[in-house]
Amino acid sequence: MGHREAPRPVETKELGFRRYKLCYLNAVHIVGTTIYKDTYIDHDFAHHIAYEIDSGIKVVHTPGHSSHDVSVVAKNVEAHGRVAVVGDLFECEEDLRDPSLWQKSSCNPKLQLEYRTKILEKANFIVPGHGPAFKVTPEVRRLPLIALES
Repeated sequence: MGHREAPRPVETKELGFRRYKLCYLNAVHIVGTTIYKDTYIDHDFAHHIAYEIDSGIKVVHTPGHSSHDVSVVAKNVEAHGRVAVVGDLFECEEDLRDPSLWQKSSCNPKLQLEYRTKILEKANFIVPGHGPAFKVTPEVRRLPLIALES
């Protein structure tokens, strides 16, 4: 087994902070709504345009927890259907029944609820920011509407 050189910090004047050299030099790096491969890639997430990785995987803007959050949606995942990897859009499965778990750390709870609802409408499984993945059942799909009423 070989050993990889540790990433070295690189000063980036345009961003004003230190950044580490990317370990996978030929990869497209997506961090929030920022996309980078050799140079920054301009992509219009603000107008709800998904960034397509391939025909079955796309990155969609899902703001609310923060203004730059994104989710990765994969279609036709064997035995699971459509899977959404959502970060802190959903903290964990328990936050479906206890909205305070996600609302207390949300920069825009109303917007976050809107995107939570959109993901619940389309996903069969959700991988939250914390905790195990969970299946989206018909009961789970109704839960965000309950949160609006309370």
